[in-house]
Amino acid sequence: MDRETRDMLLETADRFFTERCGRAVVNEVEKGVWPADLWKEIEEMGLPLVAVPEDKNGVGGTLADMLALLRLAGSHAVPVPLAETALANLLIAAAGGEPKPGPATLALGNLTLSGGRVSGKVERVPFASVADRFVTVVGSTLARPSSAAPRRSAPIAPSSWRR
Repeated sequence: MDRETRDMLLETADRFFTERCGRAVVNEVEKGVWPADLWKEIEEMGLPLVAVPEDKNGVGGTLADMLALLRLAGSHAVPVPLAETALANLLIAAAGGEPKPGPATLALGNLTLSGGRVSGKVERVPFASVADRFVTVVGSTLARPSSAAPRRSAPIAPSSWRR
């Protein structure tokens, strides 16, 4: 993404966050109300795919573009897992996969991978109650639970991490 495109994306996102992420939305999220319309609009803008290559159906930006967007989102207290989803999508694309729609989160902890199953303990997974996908890195392997399986016993789809 060139500088002009990045600036245009950030200006558009800034206006959007100003209009759509006011105190009322943040207060509702703190009460446990998921802002489905807000998330849908964020996805329609392509924001969770900002650092995913275009050949993986992403926006084609860089890690720096993603970080600039997330800094802006943080300044507006955007109450959805934009950072977690953008990073999960970047990891999935880097491991050769194609990101899927919906909120995602990162499950980080002291984990091991054996026989297609991740073991260990993770605590305080951000946005776990609303995430459609969980992504973790175990050693040099990206692990994504199968979306068809229940969360507590999901088989893992390992992908080799490219260095």
